Amino acid sequence: MAFNEWMVNSNPKAGNDAHILKATVVSNITADTYKKNVYFIKNADNYYEKAVADFNEAETYYNISAGVQQDGDELINVIFDNYTYKGFDPPGYEGQANPTGISLKGVVETTFGTTKTISEPKTDDNGNIAMDASGNVIMETRTEIVPYTHDTYEYRMAKMLSECEDHLVMDSIVYHYLFIQRHTMVDNVAKNTFWSTEDGVHWDLTKDYDNDTADGNNNTGYLTFTYGLECLDKINGDEDVFNASPSVWFNFVHGLKKAQKDLYEKLEAKKAWSASEYLAECKRHQDKIPERCWIEDYMRKYIRPYRLGLDDDKYLKRLEGGKKTHQRDAFETYQEFYLNSKYIVGNAFNESTAIDMRLNNLAATWDTSYVLPVTFYIDCYGSLKLGGRTIQSDRLKRGDVWNIPVGSSIGSPSDATCYIYGSSMIQTLDKLDKIYPTYIKLIDSRKLRELSVGSSETGYYNSKLETLSLNNPMLQKV
Repeated sequence: MAFNEWMVNSNPKAGNDAHILKATVVSNITADTYKKNVYFIKNADNYYEKAVADFNEAETYYNISAGVQQDGDELINVIFDNYTYKGFDPPGYEGQANPTGISLKGVVETTFGTTKTISEPKTDDNGNIAMDASGNVIMETRTEIVPYTHDTYEYRMAKMLSECEDHLVMDSIVYHYLFIQRHTMVDNVAKNTFWSTEDGVHWDLTKDYDNDTADGNNNTGYLTFTYGLECLDKINGDEDVFNASPSVWFNFVHGLKKAQKDLYEKLEAKKAWSASEYLAECKRHQDKIPERCWIEDYMRKYIRPYRLGLDDDKYLKRLEGGKKTHQRDAFETYQEFYLNSKYIVGNAFNESTAIDMRLNNLAATWDTSYVLPVTFYIDCYGSLKLGGRTIQSDRLKRGDVWNIPVGSSIGSPSDATCYIYGSSMIQTLDKLDKIYPTYIKLIDSRKLRELSVGSSETGYYNSKLETLSLNNPMLQKV
């Protein structure tokens, strides 16, 4: 049986390493090749076994844990394809150029490779360099797999990615990550999870359970967490926001940035993350209970114990308006925007409500160092589209200045299109004098407090400006 067939057919000795890119017989083993590759043994019975090898750099031989190489065995050099779960951006070759971490030399693990593009002269069958009619060398490009050599984060992600779909229903796992992130469900990483399987092989997280720690509440009912917390965040110094956040599955999915974005965007279109839909459903559920029952519940659980001096004010603090509607409304409104801005979807990425401008350069030269400072009312990520290119900020805290690199992101503009998204949460917009806008639409920037369009500099004049559309009840300074 061919080597590739044997692996893909899941021979019991194959494990889960079923994604072969290349397998060749190695006749001359050196310390360098050992560092880069993993070896399998083909024995006389025609099956393959992972070699538990201890390479001796001083000599060109190897030892197998089960014994020395037997007659008829061949040493097989295997480089595995960087097979990935859909939606993952594999780490590039550049990330392996200067590896850190423990060397994989002497560690029996599957070796995964990153792809490197190589441009080289084309040659004919005799090894002669090919030339075109003008005498120019004909170049061709090829890709080469460069194996990982060190135990890095990228290496571990690549290894897990090669095996995850053999064991997990990945869409359910990524969805669970997004779901508990969306509602800050800090107890649902490990304790409140139900792993289940339909076929005894592939495990999923489709069973929902115990959602008490959600929308800012901890598991004793206190409003503890603000919106805008992400899955590996810490508070109060070194306390994990999400309990059990070191879990392997949690950190694995945390690294699948594109898979997260793709699924989040797909479900956003179906209103799965909609705050208004979620809040309406909560209200419908709570409205099933007569108001008299709610009042009785408030009295017995929260107000009466306080009046009787039974617990100081511990339970009274958990009342939070009774149905927690105000708390939930505030949390959900800002949390929806925060994650929409992270994944660049929904109300944080809408051209119809964006700050809409057309940019120009009327100066003698275009200032490539020019930045446009913007601040937001809430924690979020900023994003804009400039000349057809979308730019996203790093994570911003409320009031942080996002210096948008306009000068370096576009050549000397002439009526260039610019949309700054999430305008409903923008608080200040400054230094527009340098880009001589043709028009500025700010009608959806309802929280805008400061705006600087022109300049007090002697001789400044924007001959391009035609329209400035304002509808900003909180505007304090222009």
